[in-house]
Amino acid sequence: MTDYQKLRELGFQYLDSPYFCEKDRLKFNIKREEHVNLVYAILIDQKLKYIGRTKDFNVRVHTYRNAKYWCNAFTSNKVKTDRLENAVRRGRQVEFYCIYSDNYDTLEEELISRFNPTWNKYLCC
Repeated sequence: MTDYQKLRELGFQYLDSPYFCEKDRLKFNIKREEHVNLVYAILIDQKLKYIGRTKDFNVRVHTYRNAKYWCNAFTSNKVKTDRLENAVRRGRQVEFYCIYSDNYDTLEEELISRFNPTWNKYLCC
């Protein structure tokens, strides 16, 4: 079973796929009020790359859209922005999936332990 299938079986729902806007920056189509208290997964060509959590997904994707261009952004966010941009630029299928949870902190840790996504390993320290 693929990572995609496993996540769907756990209840993850498709959220969004980034694309480039006219400013050559990533753009997302999500609406702010709809996506709070969740664990999200980034898949590229249906392979799990990263699991994260957020109180507000719109704020999170704003970070991924811009972190590479901010001088004071965390290095891990700059790296994710660069990786996402490169994948979209190369025509890869980049998708965000999510599952809503009041215990999203605990759920994120459990899912990272279970799936061991590549980007979580290299961005943790």
